[in-house]
Amino acid sequence: MRITTHLILAATILMNLAGCDRGSSSPVGKVAMVDLQRIAQALGRDISIRDQVNEHRQQMQQMLQSRLQQLEAELSADREKLGDDPTEEQQNVFARRTVELRQSYQAEAAKAEQERRAKEAQLIQEFREYVGPYVQRTARQRGFTITLTRSDLVIAMDPSVDITDDVIVEMSKGLPLSDAASTTTAPALPTTTPAQP
Repeated sequence: MRITTHLILAATILMNLAGCDRGSSSPVGKVAMVDLQRIAQALGRDISIRDQVNEHRQQMQQMLQSRLQQLEAELSADREKLGDDPTEEQQNVFARRTVELRQSYQAEAAKAEQERRAKEAQLIQEFREYVGPYVQRTARQRGFTITLTRSDLVIAMDPSVDITDDVIVEMSKGLPLSDAASTTTAPALPTTTPAQP
């Protein structure tokens, strides 16, 4: 699915660029590139979102640790009930109970990881929505009609189509970058992301 999406995106870029090469006077097809990760880093938002993700992860870890202790206490209590000479049936029941509790914990740990990923994806999307209007305005001022986020799909490009620095300036107008970085009105991209926004 991801490969298909990349191929479609690549074909779209090539068709748009081909339209430009034909010398059309229409602005349609002028493609700009923007690096959202660099914008986040310039404004200090990557640190903000990383802290939020880490805080969420710590909460999940504490919850899982508490749950693990609870399950171990249940198993310990069941083991004591067996006594010193449990029957074969009792041993089988205890073994099944151990497997059930282990599977229960693994399921909860998997759910916690899904929630962490969802939280990170949510913060990334919120940052994209926050940056969007600035990107659109900057692209329009530069005469671009299409803006793509920079990713591994892009092997090479003309630096003149990169509007990242202009977007950073637009977002920090009237504020030094250090002050812009200290605001908390919007989330940001983490230092490392599961996928390129």
